[in-house]
Amino acid sequence: MNNQCNGRVTTPDELQNLSDACSENGLLLAIDETITAIRCGAPFAFQRPEYSHIRPPDLVFFGKALGACGAAIHFEAPFMQRLGIGKDNHKRKRQAIRNWQNAVTQALPLPLLIDAFGALEMAVRGDWVGRSKIIGKHIREVVSARAHSLGRNGSGQGNDILGGLDAFLFVQIDVAGSFLVMGASLAGPWVRWVRWLPRLDRHLTEKSILNSVLSSRCVEERRRLSKWLDSRGLKPQWCFWCGNFAQNQQLPWCRACCVDVCDTIECLQKLRDHDCLDKRVG
Repeated sequence: MNNQCNGRVTTPDELQNLSDACSENGLLLAIDETITAIRCGAPFAFQRPEYSHIRPPDLVFFGKALGACGAAIHFEAPFMQRLGIGKDNHKRKRQAIRNWQNAVTQALPLPLLIDAFGALEMAVRGDWVGRSKIIGKHIREVVSARAHSLGRNGSGQGNDILGGLDAFLFVQIDVAGSFLVMGASLAGPWVRWVRWLPRLDRHLTEKSILNSVLSSRCVEERRRLSKWLDSRGLKPQWCFWCGNFAQNQQLPWCRACCVDVCDTIECLQKLRDHDCLDKRVG
């Protein structure tokens, strides 16, 4: 998946061609799952049903959410088979594991290891993979409805409005901005997409709760949050439009919507022109 621009998803045919090319030329196929694990509707995104007929990658990088980076080796993958380290060659397999551990791995500090295992246990017990599908589906329905109300009906498949997989979402910036929530635009201001990574909380699997968060009905909750921030001399940390640090010193942040912006000209203008929740409920 392109995780910097529009969330374009690799098709099964594209992944199949890439896997075949690596196998034919003796190359490692490595997949970066540091963000896409769990929230894309499978333990790893390459394990989704549409990719099930494709040979597994040789290496998978993961672990950002665990606070520990890791690289998993798949002994049934083509490159390992080429090296004679298959799942049935137990002696070579054990030696490869020992060599890998001695050469490139480091022991985690005990507190970090406990946190990592705790996160994994919560993910399994809480069925975060299942939640990612439900939460992603609900949010996409809400975003599609908002896009329709804004006259942005898309191509019929939503490809020019929404990208990504399940609870790893990319939303066109003008549609995302209408929700007055913080996203992340990491590729620069020229990319008109915002990345959303919703929490995989159990409550967000209920569409009514999502609607209350993403609709004008949340104005009272936002006012209470603004009051809490004011009482502590704080304000929203992130720009609701571009996702950068909210360092605006020119305009007062909106207490009704509990939003602020950074100090770029475009974002300041978006704060001036935003559709305040006070007006929507007034």
